[in-house]
Amino acid sequence: MPNTIAESKFSLISANVFKISDTHDFEIKRINLSDEELKELDQAIVPYIPQRIVEIDNESLNNPKAYKISNNDDDYYQRNVLDELLEYIKTNNYVPTLQSFSELFAEKKLLYSAIVYYYRSDATNNSHDRIYVYELKRSGILSNRVSLLRKKKKIDHVQGNEIMELVSIDDGFNLPISKTDSIAYYSKKQNDDNYIKTVNVFHAGKFDEIFDTFETQVKYSENVLDNFISGTLKLTTGNMHVRMSDHTNRENLLETIKSDPRILKSFSGFKGTSRSSIQKTTPEKLTEMFDYLRIRINADADIGFEEDDIPVVQNGEICLTVRSVKIFTALLENKIIERLLDKHISIPYFE
Repeated sequence: MPNTIAESKFSLISANVFKISDTHDFEIKRINLSDEELKELDQAIVPYIPQRIVEIDNESLNNPKAYKISNNDDDYYQRNVLDELLEYIKTNNYVPTLQSFSELFAEKKLLYSAIVYYYRSDATNNSHDRIYVYELKRSGILSNRVSLLRKKKKIDHVQGNEIMELVSIDDGFNLPISKTDSIAYYSKKQNDDNYIKTVNVFHAGKFDEIFDTFETQVKYSENVLDNFISGTLKLTTGNMHVRMSDHTNRENLLETIKSDPRILKSFSGFKGTSRSSIQKTTPEKLTEMFDYLRIRINADADIGFEEDDIPVVQNGEICLTVRSVKIFTALLENKIIERLLDKHISIPYFE
């Protein structure tokens, strides 16, 4: 049986419509619902959490139609963007309120792409939050018609019977509550000093469309690159700095990153946590690996890269060039760098 949202230990806190703005930030409005209306909405929502869903393969160019991300040791842009959405809703006390459902659309065109239902655990020992993302559809618009969903109880004083009065509305909207409209589910549970963060994406195509995935990944990649350049983000157990070579500029690096969806996905998902394999690697091991790659170039005719593609370490810093972006990105992927450290040369970006 699928899980249900309406568990006794979770409460629906808010319903929020959102879209990705032209500046690739969240544009969010909170639906004005009373506590009683939230309870009624909670009972009506039908979530979709299948028992069998494949774990994502971060080395694959294409995501499956539905996938799960439960490995907290790896970084993924999907988890980053959902976590950012959750924290925005959870901590921002100034989210504008949607005063009327007519604000959702203009001239029959939807102004927002999705709705996120935010749930919070009633437990007091460790925090546990959940968000459910549902697609907003144009078919949900109600305009100049009687709403069968809004019935008002009324007493027939002649007969003494309870009757239902249909309420006519000028503008309204049917909130998506069906499992067929469910796009993604994100759960964030505190575990002592850490968090367990699990993502389920049920419609990969719609997820990418709602979150404007390419541009969102570009935004995250820019942040990662800037953090490397500024020294905020460092690599290995020795906290090695990453710097651009003398003849390399930021724009050319970004163009190279954006040119390959696999590189973009890997770059955008990197957060540099202590769980990343590169952060458990010593500078000596990393330098030794680069030296081994240079040796193999002259020994194996099937090697798909050249010496200029291998990052150079100078004065304890990793020098980044347009040519070396591919192998540098391989350092950010746990599975790839682990193979390279074991002297198994397999870098998908050259295939």
